[in-house]
Amino acid sequence: MIKHFLKIAHAKAEEAVAKSEASVLEVEDLEVEATPEELVMQSVSGDKDRERTDREMVQPWLKFLWESYRSILDVLRNNSKLESLYAAAAHRAYNFCVMYKRGPEFRRLCDLIRLHLTNLNRFKDQRDRPDITNPETLNLYLSTRFEQLRYAAELGMYQEAFRTVEDIHTLQALAGRQPHPLTMVAYYTRLQKVFWASDCQLYHAYAWYKIYSLSRQHNKALKEGDLRLMATHCVLAALSVLPYDRAAVGGVHDPELAREKQERVSSILGFKDETGAASVVSRASLISELRTKGLLDLCPPEVRSVFHLLESEFNPMGMYTKAEPQVAAVEALGAQMVFSSGFPSQEAGFEKYSEPLKRLAVLQMVKQLGRIYSSMRLESLGDLLRLSFKEVEKVVMEAVKGGFANVRLDHRNGYVIFERQSSITTDSSVVVSLGKVAGGLQAAFSMLPVSAAAAAARNAERSATSRLHLSQLEEEHRRCLARRSHSPPSSRKPSSWRSRSQRSPPAARAAPSSLGWPRTRARAPAAAARAARAGRRRRQGAAG
Repeated sequence: MIKHFLKIAHAKAEEAVAKSEASVLEVEDLEVEATPEELVMQSVSGDKDRERTDREMVQPWLKFLWESYRSILDVLRNNSKLESLYAAAAHRAYNFCVMYKRGPEFRRLCDLIRLHLTNLNRFKDQRDRPDITNPETLNLYLSTRFEQLRYAAELGMYQEAFRTVEDIHTLQALAGRQPHPLTMVAYYTRLQKVFWASDCQLYHAYAWYKIYSLSRQHNKALKEGDLRLMATHCVLAALSVLPYDRAAVGGVHDPELAREKQERVSSILGFKDETGAASVVSRASLISELRTKGLLDLCPPEVRSVFHLLESEFNPMGMYTKAEPQVAAVEALGAQMVFSSGFPSQEAGFEKYSEPLKRLAVLQMVKQLGRIYSSMRLESLGDLLRLSFKEVEKVVMEAVKGGFANVRLDHRNGYVIFERQSSITTDSSVVVSLGKVAGGLQAAFSMLPVSAAAAAARNAERSATSRLHLSQLEEEHRRCLARRSHSPPSSRKPSSWRSRSQRSPPAARAAPSSLGWPRTRARAPAAAARAARAGRRRRQGAAG
């Protein structure tokens, strides 16, 4: 009966939409822009013909359909015998909101379903109450929230999407058990789309990592090509994360509030450290995890070369020039990689990672230029980066605000000034760079051709130096012994040696301890005297 009722209501709404479109197309004279009646109505109401027609024909039926869905959900709520019908009605209500672009009604629908779950947890003595710990019931409730998350992303309502993520986390806490791993794969697949659309690259990368981990452990039918494609997505998504906190760039930034938010999101996503405790997600920890788990070995050579260039290579003068063709090769690689029907996401392309990778190349190049230059002209920096002055200024200032680079722009003289806070003796980056230069020079020197005469002269010099050191070894040993024999006796006294005058007097040695008992050293002479007297008495008794 409920399905038939919804079918009739949908048919009426579609019929009203068709009539509204037909009435707009019915125009008597195409040369006349508007009739006098239409001009009067526009001057009074300010609405166009289509808006006015929709309000008269379509809006009543849409309102009726929305009220029908809300009433049906209220009737079917929190009943274990009707939970499958409740989930189907919720899915159709989501589809109604997306079909007619009803954002306010979708928000009210999410609040209504959230209220039903709250009442289910509050009134535990209700008759026919659904048991969330039951696997089938839990899957129904989770599938409803997963669809809600997908439709929220389609409508662009990302705040509601994040609230849906919290609802899913609450459901898991109430059930006291984790859903099926493949169900969580579908959940993280939708979640990574939401994070990318809401400009949260860090959580997008971690969602891909969870997809890879769960699929590799629990999906036995997963093909090797799909696994390589997942690993490639994980590495590219991690590289797309900015090396500084974007929240610190614009407006007022509260570090404590930001950390609390990160801990909350990390707890919801299930990010844990080595000890199993909840930990804050960071770019450095994620990249370290990718290296430890060997995801780079599964990636194609093009992706590994981009990763090495942006994370390990020191190339301040040509990093951006070298990164452009490699990023283009990675972008073309996405169209060549084929995935099977079991792949979680149907979006296998890498085009969306191109701009973040180029931006990271610019940031790394600016930071490396600050290690070898103290200042540089803006035109020279723009030529190296192949960017205009406005783009260079924007990138540099965002890096400075985020704490990634220490740069100052001199607009009057047209210079970029790289400020250093430490000297060469304490700057580890400079020391590492000098060590690399020294190692390279040594390797180059060892590869130079050496003539036979030069090699013989070098060997003769080394032999002469060795003989000189050996001849002086015995003489140096005798000198050390002579210095030791002529040293004054007082200097050879051990540190624990004390003269008789420095020792404690007998009275002081015989002083009682803090417990009132005489010390052992004071007690020894009295015991010896008593033993001597006892011996004399025994000898006298034996003689008598």
